[in-house]
Parts: sequence; structure tokens; C-alpha cells
Amino acid sequence: MAYRIIQWGSGNVGAQVTAEVARRSDLTLKALFVYNPDKVGMDAGRVAGIGKLGVKATNSVEQILALDADCVIHAPLSSLVYGDDPEADLKTICALLASGKT
Repeated sequence: MAYRIIQWGSGNVGAQVTAEVARRSDLTLKALFVYNPDKVGMDAGRVAGIGKLGVKATNSVEQILALDADCVIHAPLSSLVYGDDPEADLKTICALLASGKT
């Protein structure tokens, strides 16, 4: 059984993680969360610079929370560095855990 993965963030680290998840047979990419509105709806593989994966990028937190997945790889640029809410990452991670994801 493959672990169902959500990738949170599509920058340098997120793109590398997406590519590695796609390469592995024991992992299945279920979703890609993006911050850039221009990336919403794009294929996750295109966002990561690899071939098409059949998973569309989203910026909907509600959609991600509702998905049935095993694990979220949370790899955005830290809200401590980027953004106006230094606790944004903590709030996001708590919501993801509360939704049953690890």
C-alpha cells in the first residue's frame, strides 16, 4: 500500500519533494498546496518541473483538510520570514493534524 501524500508548498524544497514522491512507488501524491494564485489548477508535475502527474495544484485549505491522506509534507517558506502572521505555520500544522493527517 502506498502512503497518500499532500505536498504543502511548491518552492525549491516543495518541488524537490514533489519530484521524489512521484518517483517512489510506495508514495502517491494526492494534492499540492500552492500559495501563488498563478499555479492554482496547474498540474503538480508541471509546477515541480517534471512530467504531468494528474494532480492539480490548489490554494484551498478547506480542500486539503477534507482530503483522505496519510501525511502532509509541510515545506513552505516559513511564516516567520515571509508573511504578516508569524504563527501561520503553527496554525496550519495544527489544523492538518486535527484533520487526521500526520
